[in-house]
Amino acid sequence: MKIACISDSHDNMLNVKKFLESIKNMGIKKVIHCGDIVAPFVIPLFSDYNVDFYGVYGNNDGERKGLKKKVREAGGFINPPPHIYEIYGKRILVSHSPLLDTQLPFDIDIYCFGHTHEVYLEKRDDLLIINPGELGGWLSGKSTYALIDLNSMNVKIMEVL
Repeated sequence: MKIACISDSHDNMLNVKKFLESIKNMGIKKVIHCGDIVAPFVIPLFSDYNVDFYGVYGNNDGERKGLKKKVREAGGFINPPPHIYEIYGKRILVSHSPLLDTQLPFDIDIYCFGHTHEVYLEKRDDLLIINPGELGGWLSGKSTYALIDLNSMNVKIMEVL
């Protein structure tokens, strides 16, 4: 089973649509968002593409009530960070800002975070640590996301073109 992980989309509707087209073509139905969605008007795109949304708030997500409402209407989930979601039998800790090693629980399989706008991948024993970079592409000029194979625990960083 494969899922996608994104962060820091920052209202870039064009890149969000391109991302959703990309994962639709791969048959991916679940997306983790590590925060900084920014405005609620982005969320209906996920339900338009029939994608399950699992997210946390970022530091630029000021309109939290509106985001929560739109996410619920889309049938998804959004919570304050850090939050653990169980997806396809894997426990995934989702945060916006990076956490210290001492803040990571022992019973997780994957830790996803954002905020830095920089891709980061690490395998540490049985723990996979992922920062997918930024989907918005505002800071780096690259719009990236992580494609995670939950069976093999392999990650591929993809670029939206």
